[in-house]
Amino acid sequence: MSPTGSGNFSGSDWANAAPITSLDKMVKAAGPGGNVLLLADAGPYDLTGSITISSGGAAGAPVTIKGVALDGTEKNVVINGTRPTSWDPLNPAGNEIFRISGNGSNLTFENMEFNNVKNAFHVISDLSNITVKDMSANNVERFFDDLAGGKYKTASISGLTIENVDVTNFSKGVVRLQYDTNSVVIRDVHGNSGNLDGANFAIGVHLDGTVHGVLIKDSSMGNITDTTSYYWNGDGFATEGGVYDVRFEDTRAYGNTDAGYDLKSSSTILVNAVAEDNKKNFRLWGDETLINPISKNPNMRGGSGEQLHVQVMNSGAAKIIGGTFTDASNATTVIKIEGGTLTIKGTAIVHAAGAQVLNVANPASVVESSALKVANVAGVLGASIGWQPGNVTYGTADANVFAKAVVGNEVLYGGKTVDTFFFDTSNGAVLGADTIRNFGSEDRIVTTSLLVDRDRGPQLSANRSDQFVSVDGGTNVKVFGTNGKVISKMELLDTINVDGVIKYVYGTVDATGSTTVVESLLKNGVDLADVLAAKLLPPNDVTHGNEGGPVTVTLPEAVVDHVAAPAPVASAPVTAPPVAEAVQAPAPTPAPVLVYDVAPSGAIVSSSGNDQMTGTASKDVFFFDTASGASFGNDSIRNFSSGDRIVTTSAIFDGNNDGRIKANASDRLLLPTADPSETTSSGTLKIFHQNGKAVSTIALLDTYVEHGHTYYVYGQVGDQVAGASLTFDSHLVDTGLFA
Repeated sequence: MSPTGSGNFSGSDWANAAPITSLDKMVKAAGPGGNVLLLADAGPYDLTGSITISSGGAAGAPVTIKGVALDGTEKNVVINGTRPTSWDPLNPAGNEIFRISGNGSNLTFENMEFNNVKNAFHVISDLSNITVKDMSANNVERFFDDLAGGKYKTASISGLTIENVDVTNFSKGVVRLQYDTNSVVIRDVHGNSGNLDGANFAIGVHLDGTVHGVLIKDSSMGNITDTTSYYWNGDGFATEGGVYDVRFEDTRAYGNTDAGYDLKSSSTILVNAVAEDNKKNFRLWGDETLINPISKNPNMRGGSGEQLHVQVMNSGAAKIIGGTFTDASNATTVIKIEGGTLTIKGTAIVHAAGAQVLNVANPASVVESSALKVANVAGVLGASIGWQPGNVTYGTADANVFAKAVVGNEVLYGGKTVDTFFFDTSNGAVLGADTIRNFGSEDRIVTTSLLVDRDRGPQLSANRSDQFVSVDGGTNVKVFGTNGKVISKMELLDTINVDGVIKYVYGTVDATGSTTVVESLLKNGVDLADVLAAKLLPPNDVTHGNEGGPVTVTLPEAVVDHVAAPAPVASAPVTAPPVAEAVQAPAPTPAPVLVYDVAPSGAIVSSSGNDQMTGTASKDVFFFDTASGASFGNDSIRNFSSGDRIVTTSAIFDGNNDGRIKANASDRLLLPTADPSETTSSGTLKIFHQNGKAVSTIALLDTYVEHGHTYYVYGQVGDQVAGASLTFDSHLVDTGLFA
């Protein structure tokens, strides 16, 4: 087929190519397992109407419709529509291109480029086994829509694959699926709306009805803008309440005016999901589970609502396992619980001083946590925290731990995990008469002033009111055990020095678990802050909304020591303990040749000069220590194959922030300097595939933090092969595509 056809228009050869308007006839002629070839060398296909396809192939033998060059090699055909090039909601929406219905199942579409169309693909009836891949689209309402039309009441698709598709400047979305559509794979699909505004409820990928059995992998949706109502909408990924069995893997939502992920579906799992620069990075309504999520810098651009990392709505039953939440804006609330439950395990949070960490809007909500580490960008405590419903004080916005007593009479509840209750009476703070309930044998009370020891023995006894009192009078606390009975005796388990500030660690007489649990938490908190500063708070992204720079946040390195326990303090007279001298941090050691502690074991390492590196038959790692400030010359990699990885120690410049880096006209990538914000480079790199052809584009597949430093991992675009493993000091790194 060609744009206008030629010869006798039979489609038997190029001399007798059929016109594009005869596509359905050609599909029927090709039959199951056949091919319909669209000539890509004869100029664009300028269409003013739609092409209806109601014929198809057979199960296991689809008809393939694809763009090719005259010599038969794959090449994108260009299809142009009637949509105005500068879209406005008052302008016409444009024409649809392919309307598929009836017997139009078992079809594969490949190698196409769409410009200025309403929908590139519109399924209007129940179909099965549709594949759309290796395409791009610009200035569309939607790329793929699933909406019944004509005589058809439903348009369920059983077996749909959309992969390797780039969509820019869309007003409504990239993919909408409805009805009982199932068995769906959306892989390597990237949408950038370009902030087009004026279409109500713009959503990148939208699943509705009873859609189920969906995998969304290696895909991103961003810059979706919808200011058509008082509450600004615009979501990256959204699922509705009837949707179920959805899995997100290595996806990203960024720059959207509402949620990055707005999920109402059940049985939904997100693995390595990244959300950044959205008003609400994660908005959860169902039983979603997030595994190792990355949430960065929520950004409320306007409208009503709040700036949040995570919002749990109504009867949601969300779980978050691992991952990191970071930003440096005190306008952000880290977690808001509107209703339902949230369980968090092993999640790290770095927030700005003055930011609200937790807002439980509904007192009936339940939040439970295990080993949730919290720090702020001025630095640094990590803690294990438990929540219970009811009259709970979670601490001030800049609290170093959630269960922190503040001025007034609070009731603090222990959870099911090991909990730390912190009473900071420094600077003359008076905390009032507080109560701790559900205090277990592994729980700890940490104070900045000693508690009164009334009998000079190894144990501390409460006073007649069953309270433990600090020697400076700033803390009164009554403690109830897990059995509901008053705890009348405590023990001083440890005394530690963190940055010259003495902290006293108390537990029950029958305390179990490590007596130095608080030290390890403090120390982990410091390490955590250093790691997150390196990985998630680069100099040009520290301040919320900042695209300039550089801005620097310095996280102090804490020094944690044990100090000798002071002598018991008598009940009268009450004297304050002496102020401990600050422990000085050791002088920094000179930086090694590699600024990072270690290169990946077995990596092929670039040095100064023009290096030619060659891949082996196995999966290789090519390492460039770009953060060292070294000059690498003009390097090349040959025999670069699926599963091979390029690892740098500073990020390669990504102009449009889509995770893909294109080579220049000479097929060379510019290697970054130690400061990624610099416009200069530390060298160039040309990559040759194992077939000898130059690799023109690579993708950022993952980042990994080792010894507090970030490694950036690149590979071929769309590489689904499990990649080469990174090994550091015999520690196997198992992240994302390295699985």
